[in-house]
Amino acid sequence: MAECGLSGDERRFLRHLHVAEKQLNEAFSQARQGGTLEARVSEVYREMYGSPRRRATAPR
Repeated sequence: MAECGLSGDERRFLRHLHVAEKQLNEAFSQARQGGTLEARVSEVYREMYGSPRRRATAPR
């Protein structure tokens, strides 16, 4: 990616985006194999963004 002229922050963002995409793809694959899609997708989002409840109650 360095040869594309991307900054370190841009490369880091794309790596994180790629990881998130892989996690979501894995969740959908597991759902098709008899897993629970909603629970896995919720887990992936919690891993990516944290629990909304924790953010709402965090001290300012």
